Amino acid sequence: MKNTRSTDSLSRLSRARVTATALLIAAVVYLGLSASPAFARTYQVGARTASIGDTMEHNLCINGLDPRRCEDGTVVTMDDPITGDRVEQWTVEITNTSKDTWKDFHVSLVWKESPFGGAYLSSGSGCDPLQAPTFLPARDPHPQSMTCLKSNNPRLRDIEVAPGQKLKLTVTVLPYASTKERPRVATNYHLKIRASTDGKLPSDLVISNTLSPIAGPVLGGQPFQVSGLVTNADSVSHLVYFKTYGVNAAVSGTPTPIVMAPGDSVPFMLQVTALQDGWVSVSLLTWSEESAERLVTPGTVFVQVQ
Repeated sequence: MKNTRSTDSLSRLSRARVTATALLIAAVVYLGLSASPAFARTYQVGARTASIGDTMEHNLCINGLDPRRCEDGTVVTMDDPITGDRVEQWTVEITNTSKDTWKDFHVSLVWKESPFGGAYLSSGSGCDPLQAPTFLPARDPHPQSMTCLKSNNPRLRDIEVAPGQKLKLTVTVLPYASTKERPRVATNYHLKIRASTDGKLPSDLVISNTLSPIAGPVLGGQPFQVSGLVTNADSVSHLVYFKTYGVNAAVSGTPTPIVMAPGDSVPFMLQVTALQDGWVSVSLLTWSEESAERLVTPGTVFVQVQ
């Protein structure tokens, strides 16, 4: 399906612009990201309808649900000198063709990590009739996943999605640039979606972590520190495990397993030594006692060595 510029009402477009502006300004303040927050041109992309009859993970692509070859969406910072960034919005009505009732719905953004920038989900995204979207990683201005749960607010028109009923998924994807030296970044991406019947965040999403970016460059053989934050976004306690990986780097200071209460955030510090000139990549993996090691939440930071 070809991308088309949104023709929604001015009020809806304005709300999208306000959401984009707020998130991008937050990114500039907290992470030092470079972007063009003043304006954005929003395009409607993707299939308008889909049917799901299970609780398995599916790829939602520009050319439909689970195509043999997934066509990615594209968001761009500073795409136009007047209108600013290119933002993409997905609005798809999904029919529950299974025999089970959906109590929540999970959406993950899939894009190739880059030191120059990437994409993130807008807080204006959501699911209808489910009305309580939760974004992960927690406390990160660039959430990569969201889960739509049944809200406990009695004033919301909030119902579960029974067999034969429809769920309207609205997802807005925005771009960001991570360096002032390279403010224009184009990012390809697609979405992974999954319905669930237990009304909980999936165990592989509740433990999130972020690594702070490094201004760089750093010197080969000279240790430097990378700070991070791990958060338990679940409503129950978890025993959290950690593992670190370094490309062109020796990494020490991996946190030991810890028990984290609901909503807890724990800071940590990694000690990293670059082995030789070039690019260094440091990743931290986190998972809970309820998820297999392959179901992890990664955090990665890149830095140049000279």
